[in-house]
Amino acid sequence: MVTEEGQLYTIEGITAAILMVLTAYFILNSTSILTPGDTHISDMQLEQLGNDALKMMDTAKSFDATGSTIYEKKQSDLETWLSYDLITNPFIRETVIKEFIDKFHKYADDDQLKLFAKIYYSDGTNVQLLDFWNPPPPDIPPFTNRDHYVTVSRWVYLKDPEWDPGEPKTVLLEVYLWRN
Repeated sequence: MVTEEGQLYTIEGITAAILMVLTAYFILNSTSILTPGDTHISDMQLEQLGNDALKMMDTAKSFDATGSTIYEKKQSDLETWLSYDLITNPFIRETVIKEFIDKFHKYADDDQLKLFAKIYYSDGTNVQLLDFWNPPPPDIPPFTNRDHYVTVSRWVYLKDPEWDPGEPKTVLLEVYLWRN
């Protein structure tokens, strides 16, 4: 038979076990450990947001049956903007950049994003930089190694760009994104 003293030891042991489990539970729930993978989650989300916005900008709003070629029937805003002569016409350039930023913010659903873009194309022998929006506007500080930005890119086919008439081009649009 168990004496009263044995019962007290049993109750004391069960109580101590419950206290230890509760203490461990509270300690583990009150601390958060950041692993190196956790610090890049916001970068991955920003990169996905940028890729999605570029994809939407490179998708035609509707099929235009009046176009003479399949390219004209499905031309997107991005293809239209990048086909303009942005080098010699500053008014068109300014308008296109404003529309690009507005659409990007609309599709990303985030007005706090900061961005600028570059366009690369091949002239047959070398890769050239087409001055789309480079360097960044004056209100953007120069990047340092501590800045936190991501790069998203999209290949865009231009059937007959005004800046190189008669020559179809596939250009690489590179957009730099960050939040302050």
